[in-house]
Amino acid sequence: MPLTPLTNPKVLVALLAGGPLIACNLMACNAFDEPNAGESRQVRLVPVDERPAVQSDVKALPVSGGTLLALDNGGGVIASDPSRDLISVSDGNTVTNIELADGTEPGRMTHLGGAAFAVVLRGTGEIATYGGLDAGEPTEGWRTKVCKAPRGLDFELPTSRVHVACAEGKLVSLDATTGEVVEQFTLPTDVRDVVAADGRLYVSRFRSAEVLFVENGEVTKTVTLPTVRTSQSAGSEVTQRMQPTVAWRMQRAPGGGVLVVHQRASLDEVAVDPPEADDENGNESGSPYGGSGGSLDCAGIVQSGVTMVTAEGARLTTNSLSGTVLPVDLAVSPNGAQFAVANAGPADREVPQSTVATIFGSEGPVPQGTPSLLSNPSVSLFSMSAFMPVPESGELLVGCEGGVALDQDQPATAVAFSGSDVVAQRFAQAKLTHFQPSGVAETPLSDVVIDDTGHELFHRDTGGGLACAACHPEGTDDGHVWTFTGLGPRRTQNLAVPLAETAPFHWDGDLPNVSSLMDEVFVERMGGAFQSQPRLDVLQHWLFTAPETLKVSDLDASAERGKELFESVEVGCASCHTGGALTDNESYDVGTAAGKRLQVPSLVGIGAHPPYMHDGCAKTLRERFDDEACGGGDAHGRTSQLETGQVDDLVAYMRTL
Repeated sequence: MPLTPLTNPKVLVALLAGGPLIACNLMACNAFDEPNAGESRQVRLVPVDERPAVQSDVKALPVSGGTLLALDNGGGVIASDPSRDLISVSDGNTVTNIELADGTEPGRMTHLGGAAFAVVLRGTGEIATYGGLDAGEPTEGWRTKVCKAPRGLDFELPTSRVHVACAEGKLVSLDATTGEVVEQFTLPTDVRDVVAADGRLYVSRFRSAEVLFVENGEVTKTVTLPTVRTSQSAGSEVTQRMQPTVAWRMQRAPGGGVLVVHQRASLDEVAVDPPEADDENGNESGSPYGGSGGSLDCAGIVQSGVTMVTAEGARLTTNSLSGTVLPVDLAVSPNGAQFAVANAGPADREVPQSTVATIFGSEGPVPQGTPSLLSNPSVSLFSMSAFMPVPESGELLVGCEGGVALDQDQPATAVAFSGSDVVAQRFAQAKLTHFQPSGVAETPLSDVVIDDTGHELFHRDTGGGLACAACHPEGTDDGHVWTFTGLGPRRTQNLAVPLAETAPFHWDGDLPNVSSLMDEVFVERMGGAFQSQPRLDVLQHWLFTAPETLKVSDLDASAERGKELFESVEVGCASCHTGGALTDNESYDVGTAAGKRLQVPSLVGIGAHPPYMHDGCAKTLRERFDDEACGGGDAHGRTSQLETGQVDDLVAYMRTL
């Protein structure tokens, strides 16, 4: 949308110097046209963030969470650091670092008992083990290549196996002593964590927030976490439906089953325009994405929660976790009475704050509004009694749970309990923060500082209760289909593609560059401040160099035949999906959006990112071709003449892109 004069930063200085303005209440207002004489409007006066822009020399990877492991005896923690290619073993007094080769990207870990642990090496597709923890000199044991994208792992004591969940859709079991692959089988794509409990394996799926029950090598149950209703504000009877998305972390629950910390995304219609009409109380209708102080009263369109899955399914869930924007990790206390959540996206308290004012059609005083300081604890502690039973039918109405805030300012990328300490891992300054009964202590892990404005802008709360990474976790997408006023359904687009080659942006192709994208979404919809050009440049650099997405399959005979079909003139896929980014960056009416022209999306990594089409109508790649109404028929590639086997080949090829 075009910026109105009141949101143009060049005009703000003159307005603030004097004019027909008076202060009003909250930061949840956008800007409107100047009112006529005798009328009044609320406006959000948006500052420009002119702080220095910093670009890191070290590649700042998107936050993944789950990179702390507490040792069973309470004698310390192990921290993995994928951006620094570092594993740090700390007993609270001394630190021993294991430096890995560039691009190794250590991630999740599991204790093997005694003095050994195993770690996922995301960058190389391996699992490695280390022993010698008791001697203070960790030494590498076996290292095994397991798959393209190992993500979660767990040690199962009775079988002495290390189970590994691979995002391309594999579950691999290794002998914990030798590292030999004992068993492997196929799962749906996008699996995340694996937990051995109750005689089965629980496997989470990242973007769809599902939990798979795996028994005897088969998926015996798929548990969808419950959709809930949340209050739009304290005491309000107006609710919104919230669907679980993005299962950041799954851990073993006390007494059996698992706990999943996840996001919730709105299923209701979302207003994308500034408020336009007064309600009976004189307030503006509509709001930015974050709602009216979304992070304060859990009214935003993305919220956080924890759900307990037992042998019977998803039985218990929590209220929305107030102020937790990116719930990237979860830890359970040794006595099973509490759990802690790490928030990687607390608001930056040094960012210039918007001022909300009422503008009158006649002369008035200079605005005196005060900034909105949001409460975004980076580590919160909750009681296990916070869980509520999920009804067998209908939807649970949940409220807002604040928890005990242990820290306010520094993002936490992981959390663990170690004895009586709650330990948080930090990103920019590589260190651990120990929240102890006697106070707070810090343990430095490395002198390598990763200070990157782009990474921080992407992960931090904008000020409206949202972060870019909330809808684009790990620099990808949340798989959610939003319903926007005036636009209809729009599926979140994947950013882990050659993004620099895909402008203009959005399904409608209406945003020519990153600057316009930030003005439209970050400022107008998410409540953030305008960014100076140097800060935008660093953000663009980070976005354009983020890791590319996963290719879930390799070329085989079927995919080779599909490649020929894809590139053939008769089928015509490559006439639009062309070049390195597999898009010509044009907009067409392909019969999928009631006459609307939509931007050709990149197909890079398409196999790992269901659902498909702008409205998510195809849950699988095959459905895109089977459902003419969803896929657009022959207006969207000429595929109706293809036989069943040929469509299978075409899908096989698309999974390799």
